[in-house]
Amino acid sequence: ELEQIGIKWRDSENVEHTSKVHSLLCSSDSIARPLLRNTKQFNGKYGCDFCLHYGGGPYTWETPEPPLRTEKDHFRHAMLATPAQAVMGVKEPSPLMELESFNMITGFVPEYQHSVCLGVTKQITSLWLDSKHHNEDWYLGLEISDIDQGLMSINPPLEVTKISEREKILESF
Repeated sequence: ELEQIGIKWRDSENVEHTSKVHSLLCSSDSIARPLLRNTKQFNGKYGCDFCLHYGGGPYTWETPEPPLRTEKDHFRHAMLATPAQAVMGVKEPSPLMELESFNMITGFVPEYQHSVCLGVTKQITSLWLDSKHHNEDWYLGLEISDIDQGLMSINPPLEVTKISEREKILESF
């Protein structure tokens, strides 16, 4: 209802407004995400949230690359699935599928633990900046001075009492 009808409220001047609520993103860890999506866990068959890798163990590089998941296919898989028989890793429909503005594939974002703590950000940054990739479309090494300038312009909040030398941030990658 919040997405369709909205909620009525009055501002400080007693003017009535109606605000609708749209859920666009969901951040959850890799254990909670399949529970929210009603899908197999990351280490199960077709457990990748973003592609149709067969999975079931370590994710090795496949050639050709497995196709990316689409919301349309996810809905189809959910409708075909039963609690006893998952389809392409989807066990059954999720209540989140009822949210019109929420995309069941792109609405879930990588979370802090895997993006930062387990080194994914460092790995991607290394790929973008390592000169051995200079012929790739995604190579950003030629933009390093702009990146440095952007990092140097960041003013951390006063609560941050210790600041590493920002000039050396990229060296750690």
